[in-house]
Amino acid sequence: MLQISLMLAWLLVEVPLDYIFKVDFRHTRWMIIGYVALFFTAPEACSVSPQPQAPLDRHGRILFRAMAVLAFVQLGLNGQ
Repeated sequence: MLQISLMLAWLLVEVPLDYIFKVDFRHTRWMIIGYVALFFTAPEACSVSPQPQAPLDRHGRILFRAMAVLAFVQLGLNGQ
């Protein structure tokens, strides 16, 4: 239940900020810290399964790490 709650919390923050109200929150440090914390916590929590050796757990962890690396690569390329 925690995994789904974290993913829904991220979606409930993402949709209004980016798509409905179009808030420019990426230039305010305290807002971006909270956003990034939810951004990385939500998919990681969803990749944790009750059985640690389950194939979905391994695939979820691999995809999460790829997402994290690509997020920092994009940051480096864009310089923002």
